[in-house]
Amino acid sequence: MSLAFLLDKLTVTFKRGKDDITQLFWDDIQKINQTKEEPQASRTTLNPDMTNINISIQQIDLSNLIYQSMKRVESLSDSRSINIIYNHPATTIKINSDAAIAQQILISIISKSLQKIKNDQIKITLSESVPHNIFSLSFNYQHSDEFIIDQTTKTLANNLGWIIEEEFLNNQIVINIQMVSQPAIILIID
Repeated sequence: MSLAFLLDKLTVTFKRGKDDITQLFWDDIQKINQTKEEPQASRTTLNPDMTNINISIQQIDLSNLIYQSMKRVESLSDSRSINIIYNHPATTIKINSDAAIAQQILISIISKSLQKIKNDQIKITLSESVPHNIFSLSFNYQHSDEFIIDQTTKTLANNLGWIIEEEFLNNQIVINIQMVSQPAIILIID
């Protein structure tokens, strides 16, 4: 055997050993991170990548966020001849949330609702209260046993601390989302 052959074989063996040790360290780090996070059962989603979403909390105007979400689905409502009625308080409602994720949740709910009805109207109401602001969407639907809120939307809402409820009441689908109100800031000067 030549010296070059032995050096190549030794290099390959060292590389495999390094890769094996690196994998062991990586597995240990993953185990440590899992014990720090929520239990695995509560993290189950349809899409495993949903647990890795980076949330960027900022102060947002909730009324404006809903209005912008409605604008995004305006072409769908126009094409289906559906009128969206939006009732909200005259005051500005601020919440601390991730604007992009919050808007995606609202767009998903409104667009799926628009796809369920035809030649009718959807009522959206925003109510200001403490500790939760309530986003409510309702529309008439004659024959429904299929829910609008899918698992992905529920997971995104849970990541924001929102509570979504969907129910069928007297030929109506009613969706309520409880969104955490902006906490009061108290300044204490001693």
